[in-house]
Amino acid sequence: EFDLRDALGAFEPPVLILHGQQDILDTDVPEKTHRALPNSRLVLVDESSHYIWLDQPGLYFAEIGDFLSDGSS
Repeated sequence: EFDLRDALGAFEPPVLILHGQQDILDTDVPEKTHRALPNSRLVLVDESSHYIWLDQPGLYFAEIGDFLSDGSS
């Protein structure tokens, strides 16, 4: 019964959420997190499981680079 969604709504810094489409965790988890964080960007990565940096390293590092360089959500 531990729910931080209300507290996450007050978190203002930009957040990048990367999630593999073939991860054992359903996309429901990152989607709810994205909705709870007002300044977040969600990237669902196809053909990737839990280890996106191994499955899709080019996309993984490009998304992180883009996020860090522009700082927007």
